[in-house]
Amino acid sequence: MEVLKITEYNSVDYEKFLTPDVADNIGRDYFDGLIVVEGYTPIAGMVWEHFEATEKTVDENRIIWFKSGNEKAATLLFEKYDDSIAFTPVKKTSFALPAKEGKEEKAFL
Repeated sequence: MEVLKITEYNSVDYEKFLTPDVADNIGRDYFDGLIVVEGYTPIAGMVWEHFEATEKTVDENRIIWFKSGNEKAATLLFEKYDDSIAFTPVKKTSFALPAKEGKEEKAFL
């Protein structure tokens, strides 16, 4: 498994996995994402938005999309997310999962 940063250039490769509306956010100011792939197949991913941001600070990240097919991929994804914000001024990360969907994802959290 490999974790890749989702960019405006590679997001089209993962659009079906991400869903088009989530993929459209990549490349916009204050949006970032990571995806876990096995070979060329995406198996987990997350996209977050930076809130209360200025040029010097990013106070909060809100995960707006999260999907994972297994616990190992979810763990790897969150480890890489932690690494990606380790040297930023992010004070808080928040997210919400749909009440009727995402049962696997809720178990991984």
